[in-house]
Amino acid sequence: MSNYIKQWLSLRDKEREISAALEEALRGVSHGISVNEFYALYFLHKSESEELRISDLSQKIGLSLSATSRLLSRFETNCHVIERIACADDKRGIEVRLTQVGQDVLEEALKKVNEVLANYEADLL
Repeated sequence: MSNYIKQWLSLRDKEREISAALEEALRGVSHGISVNEFYALYFLHKSESEELRISDLSQKIGLSLSATSRLLSRFETNCHVIERIACADDKRGIEVRLTQVGQDVLEEALKKVNEVLANYEADLL
């Protein structure tokens, strides 16, 4: 086996380890969110207007449009961390944005994520 393949497989294993640690830590956050749900909150917060079209958010998270819609439905109905709004430039389009509850959950989640990632600092360099 080539050295490149060994390195790539090692990197893949480390990514899985870190993802598992993040999943565990994020279960302790209000509403017990997943890594993909964290990504949704994070990318919404980091967007210029703190609003994104569902299709754009889907691409950033790396989920299908239908999986992203299901994730957002749970967020909207059960957790109240996001809200859907009509696009300003296209009334047929839908955007999502964080609510104050969403901002609070994200703040709590960021602390947990930073704690986990600090444990892997050498692996992330």
